[in-house]
Amino acid sequence: MKTDILKQPAAIILLTEGALLLTGVLFTLGEREAIAAATPTAEVIEGIFGGAGTLFGALFATLLIIVNSLLAARIVTRYSASVVRSFVPMVLYTIAACATTIQTGSVIPQLAATFLLAGSSRLIRSFKRTLIFAPLFEGFFFIGIIPLLHPNALPIVLLSLLMMPIYERTPREWLAGLAGVLLPTVLCTWLWWLFAEQDVATTLNENLFALSNSGFQIADLFTIDRLSEGILLAFMAQIILCSLVSLVVAGSSMRTRPKKINLHFTLIALGALTMLFFESPTPYFYALFASGFAVIAHLFFARWPHIVTLIGYLLLLTLAFGAMLF
Repeated sequence: MKTDILKQPAAIILLTEGALLLTGVLFTLGEREAIAAATPTAEVIEGIFGGAGTLFGALFATLLIIVNSLLAARIVTRYSASVVRSFVPMVLYTIAACATTIQTGSVIPQLAATFLLAGSSRLIRSFKRTLIFAPLFEGFFFIGIIPLLHPNALPIVLLSLLMMPIYERTPREWLAGLAGVLLPTVLCTWLWWLFAEQDVATTLNENLFALSNSGFQIADLFTIDRLSEGILLAFMAQIILCSLVSLVVAGSSMRTRPKKINLHFTLIALGALTMLFFESPTPYFYALFASGFAVIAHLFFARWPHIVTLIGYLLLLTLAFGAMLF
């Protein structure tokens, strides 16, 4: 392994990715109870894949982890979110996402992350000097689907709306984005009414109320039963802080678009962290948190001294395997 983490051969990155996924499937499937779908939409999707907790669900969730890791790496490489183009975000996404997602064999968490990454990619495309409505509408449409799969992800959607002023969009484009984020709710309201399900507002209120009274406290992550998971999450949060330091220190030396992209995915990671005020860390949380972490953490590995990033990378891998095995 090279000292510069970002210059690893593609074969090493793929082997690391494969080892993480294989460990997740072989050693953690069934370790945790499958989480029941929170909405009728999520129930229908889970039913298509045989329900949560099944081997088929776990395999499809693994496939989605691979797809999402590629989407995260594509954002870094195609849009030059960092000074060095690399596929290390694939590994960073997998580290953050697969430790608990595969355990439950649930498809929905990774599907929500797919919508988040696809929508965010479309929003990045909207950062142009000309009026551009289609990418904004499509991006926010994808993001608007997420709370219909998991209501506690609503803070991520609300924070994503801040991307319109950050990407310097006009009021008319703001309206296109708002229409996109609201359209999935309107469609689901009609579909749920058509099939005699309760309305979207009632579903969101019931789930948010129930989850906000779950009794979870962040200190619970550092009990004996969840210590490895808590240490991994704390270390990932530390890497995000180091990346933000790099973003501030870079200042005017960083081009405008990469700076906005890193701010964008910092908000995604922070939005995911706010979910801890409503629920304990679930596969939904880790999948959405991984979407922000994989992009913003790349800044740490690109701008900090190589020996520091090497130690951080090896420690991150060790903690990830520890969270899955223990």
